[in-house]
Amino acid sequence: MRFTKPTVAGLQLPAGKSEALFWDDDLPGFGIRLRVGGSRTWVFQYKLGTKQRRITIGRADVIELNQAKKAATEIHAKVKLGGDPQGAKATARVSASRTLGSVIESYLEAYEPTVRASTFRNARLHLRTHLKPLHGMALDKIGHGDISARLTVLRREIGTSTGDHTRVALSGLYGWAISEGLVNDNPVMRTRSSRLVKAKAGESPTGGRARTLSAEELGEVWRACLDDDFGRIVRLLILTLQRREEIAALSWDEVDLTKGIISLPPARTKNGREHLVPISTAAAQILAGVEHRDERDFLFGEGKGSFSGFSKAKRMLEDRVHKARLKADPTAKPMPHWTLHDLRRTGATMMNESPPLGLGMQPHIVEAILNHVSGTRAGVAGIYNRALYLAEKTAALEAWGEHVIKICRGR
Repeated sequence: MRFTKPTVAGLQLPAGKSEALFWDDDLPGFGIRLRVGGSRTWVFQYKLGTKQRRITIGRADVIELNQAKKAATEIHAKVKLGGDPQGAKATARVSASRTLGSVIESYLEAYEPTVRASTFRNARLHLRTHLKPLHGMALDKIGHGDISARLTVLRREIGTSTGDHTRVALSGLYGWAISEGLVNDNPVMRTRSSRLVKAKAGESPTGGRARTLSAEELGEVWRACLDDDFGRIVRLLILTLQRREEIAALSWDEVDLTKGIISLPPARTKNGREHLVPISTAAAQILAGVEHRDERDFLFGEGKGSFSGFSKAKRMLEDRVHKARLKADPTAKPMPHWTLHDLRRTGATMMNESPPLGLGMQPHIVEAILNHVSGTRAGVAGIYNRALYLAEKTAALEAWGEHVIKICRGR
């Protein structure tokens, strides 16, 4: 029959049938499917080799005849040119379900046996944590612009090194995905490493961050912290000098206020070694104020995971710092760019510096607090020097806590 609005409207299911197809004489393959219950759907059917393919165009009560016929004509043209619209549609569905987040675990499973444990842990951190905003995107739909934007955020908020290492980890994943036939292109190759990115304030000529806050700036940050999760995290970062995720993802079984120790397991440290962090009096006061919620293992954050929302929380903190400056001086400028990781570098620097600018502590004690395996703890020396320096670290962090409180009180 020739499809017209009246002829289509007059179509009825044959008696005893639950479904029937009717075809248009003017356009081969163009039809409408009727089902019990009144459902009417436009379809297009074509032959690919020995197999029949059928693609759904849409519901007849939503798409008018002329629109459906136009869509069918376009499909017909693609078939004539050797295309397979239904196959392409199925491929697109598979592609859309193949997100970065779902592919990461398969990649890590294949990657782990090929590298050292520390290399694997770092790659896992970058892929699972630092690229989390891209996890929901289809792997073959992530463009180099998406990646560049994320790397820019990482370099600004955590550090250039983190951005570069995340870039390398993602490029490795895409290389594997190409070999597995999951994608045809590696968009990471069109992004730039930090060596080609214009250096920002606070970066050294080699691309690494070198920003340290002055005592006055450190006091400004401390005083601008609120009595909330982010404020507690920032103050604990200042007092303990640990890495952001090590504090933000603290769980209750890692904190012993009675013994005055934070115990970070190997899986949670960068070098894969257990790390004991003495809790100073100032840090203990902050931890004692954290509400213990029975349904959560983590000290900070909401829902199932650890604390999230660093970007927004830090912007609000920076705004409070600037407002405090403006209150004292209406012409005051915002504090120069700084990251949470700069707090760690600032504390280590002040601990090492000689009085009155710093505390003049021994470098190997500061390294032990930072959990660095370098200097006196690196190489062959490190093998024979596994001392925890727990007593020395306790005294050092207590002195540092007192020093921070004096700074924050303007003394």
